[in-house]
Amino acid sequence: MSEAQFPRGLIISQEIPQSINAGSILLRRLFLGYPADQILVIGEAPQSGAELLPCRYETVHCLGRRLETTRFSRIPRTIDALGVHRVSDGAIEKLVGDFQPDVVLTVMQSLSFYGAAWRYARKHNLPLAVIVHDLPEEFEKILRVARPAQRRLNKRIYNYASKRFCISLQMRDYLAEVYGATGEVLYPNRSEDLQPRPDKMNKALRNSNRLTVGYAGSLAYGYGPQLAEMLPLFEQTGSTLRIYSRDRLSTTSSAVQFLGYAPAEDTWRRIQTECDAVILPYAFNDAANELLYRTHYPSKLPEYLSLGMPVIVVGPTYAAGVQWAKNNPDAALVVDSDCKTAWAEPLRRLRESADLRVELSNRAVLCGNRDFDPVKIRESFISGLLGITADRCETKM
Repeated sequence: MSEAQFPRGLIISQEIPQSINAGSILLRRLFLGYPADQILVIGEAPQSGAELLPCRYETVHCLGRRLETTRFSRIPRTIDALGVHRVSDGAIEKLVGDFQPDVVLTVMQSLSFYGAAWRYARKHNLPLAVIVHDLPEEFEKILRVARPAQRRLNKRIYNYASKRFCISLQMRDYLAEVYGATGEVLYPNRSEDLQPRPDKMNKALRNSNRLTVGYAGSLAYGYGPQLAEMLPLFEQTGSTLRIYSRDRLSTTSSAVQFLGYAPAEDTWRRIQTECDAVILPYAFNDAANELLYRTHYPSKLPEYLSLGMPVIVVGPTYAAGVQWAKNNPDAALVVDSDCKTAWAEPLRRLRESADLRVELSNRAVLCGNRDFDPVKIRESFISGLLGITADRCETKM
């Protein structure tokens, strides 16, 4: 397409396109190659050192934002649900200036920001596109008294949107049930630069006869507790767990190594060089995260599948990542049993069989490319934006 064919997109969102944090990374990848003068980003200030898109970024203040990182976080979020605008509509108007958008886009993560995006779209009679990575009411916990109001407001915004991009099939279906509007699936888009490592690297273990398993990302949402429970199994099977994260486990073990945080691309290259397999660990019997597991799609899974390495998935059957692994048993070793003996089995099998490591790695790449091709995902996203702006042009005629 020529630059003139791309719709002019106004992004109003707390989650902005940048190379830090999973949601921001995914958003940035969706707009790679997009004409810089066709995008305006309004949100929180970019983080220091983050790679940005080559477009204009503007920072808007959110009243009480600092409280959201304290034990009083539910108070300002409750204010949002009750209709108080913590992001000023007037400030948004001034920042937009003479930029004339064809479509407004937001990530439904912080109501302060996606509420402002919705209000701007309504005022200017513009189509709204929403991206939903996490269930809005689960992601933003508020005081109980305001939860019905929060649900009603989120439903209004979701129904107003002309395009609703949901991170998973399960997310799409759940929101169709609770908000009464259908969406489309836009899986997390992995880096296009990732290339699978050669087969020969799967034929020999990185550390003599010891299996080395890598985990990348946050240890929140039950991932850390599940890994902590598995540490005795790593010890018993002569395996090592290498964690690439800002976080640390509360449990100590001779089987665990903490490597700290690095940019995503650097982390994946290190894992390919230093590990024999990767693991996605959901917690069992975790009621607090059950709805998250059912609807959210872990962005690390498409990345894992592209590395050319064996993938281990552990967790309850209702978790979206576990469901994918069970539907593709040749592409990952999946354990859906809350039995510690079962957790040890994939560690033993991968340590003992080079053929299994090679076979799983090849199938992971094939199935990952089939379901999570980053170019197709980005093209689907751009096509969606083109569709709603084309519909708007036809309506005006």
